[in-house]
Amino acid sequence: MNVTATDADDTMDTNNGILGYSITNQDPPLPTPTMFTIDQASGLISVVTAGLDRELYPVYTLTVKAADQEGEGFETFAKAVITVTDANDNAPVFDPIQYSAKVPENAVGFEVALLTVTDDDTPNTDAWTAVFKIVKGNEGNLFGITTTPDNMGQLTTVKGLDFETKRQHILLVAATNKAAFSVPLVTSTATITVDVEDLNEAPIFVPPVKNVTVREDLPSGQEVASYTAQDPDKAQIQKITYRIANDPAGWLSVNPDNGIITGNGQLDRESVFVKNNIYRAIILAVDNGSPPTTGTGTLQITLEDVNDNGPYLEYRDAVYCLKSADPVSINIIDRDLPPFTAPYRAELSREARDNWTISIENDSKFPHIDRFLVFVCACAGFSWLVEHSGFIT
Repeated sequence: MNVTATDADDTMDTNNGILGYSITNQDPPLPTPTMFTIDQASGLISVVTAGLDRELYPVYTLTVKAADQEGEGFETFAKAVITVTDANDNAPVFDPIQYSAKVPENAVGFEVALLTVTDDDTPNTDAWTAVFKIVKGNEGNLFGITTTPDNMGQLTTVKGLDFETKRQHILLVAATNKAAFSVPLVTSTATITVDVEDLNEAPIFVPPVKNVTVREDLPSGQEVASYTAQDPDKAQIQKITYRIANDPAGWLSVNPDNGIITGNGQLDRESVFVKNNIYRAIILAVDNGSPPTTGTGTLQITLEDVNDNGPYLEYRDAVYCLKSADPVSINIIDRDLPPFTAPYRAELSREARDNWTISIENDSKFPHIDRFLVFVCACAGFSWLVEHSGFIT
């Protein structure tokens, strides 16, 4: 700060107009009464002693004297008000430094605790705003901490805690400021003890989707699969009961005590409930906890084909009118898979053999479809086949 006074006297030939400055009083006189000095000739006020502390003495009022004849003549006085600006010379301090909390397992985003700090620096500045960091005990990054608008540390769960894995977590949290410390300071810490509360969790099927393969002619009562679940609540002794939630064709039964699944002898690969040879059923595992919880598993049964379907004509009855003896093509259909399909044998009924012939050929455009070819005879320029009949094997 620079103070200036004026004097109407001559400063060229006499010292009547030459001014001298001095500090005659400092309020408050702390921590020493000579915290400031003033240049006698220029009026520049400077700090000469360490110890300015805004938190203790935010404002100083100096009484400054200006006198002519280089400080020895007529004099006048003025007040110089000096405001001490803040520096980040105070660390945030936890109060209290010990916290305890209970958290239900698997809860994500759960508020564990609100941590309180005090800071003597100017509120709502970077020197006052706290920054919190978990420095110990956060293995797996299960917890997170942020600063609230009122400068508190909000500790929450980022991931679900597992009672069976770890029942208690002890966290050490440190607090600094958004602004760097202007002097070396001790960082304040707080300890938070978190106890995990055990909750009844649903049984878990292992694997969640089970694949098995059986023949479609599996006899009634035969085992399709053993499909069981595990209870994650190791500290609780619970019984698991098995049920079928979805069995579209009604082919399956499950033993409620051991999860063994059996068939009723009606499994059919060609059923509309089977897609790409796979039949799906949903199995439930229900524990007797409080409250009971339910786990879900999917059983995928791949059905192996057997020769349980005979070939048949695409059209059982047909009427044809032809002007020539060109063959008529009729599809043979077999719902089974190779090797339970072609080659086929075809023959006509005895009464049709006098006027008709029959043979089997493979259509090169559709190699997976066999054609039932009926050769007809000419009769008055027309050939007729009415309600043909034959045998396919």
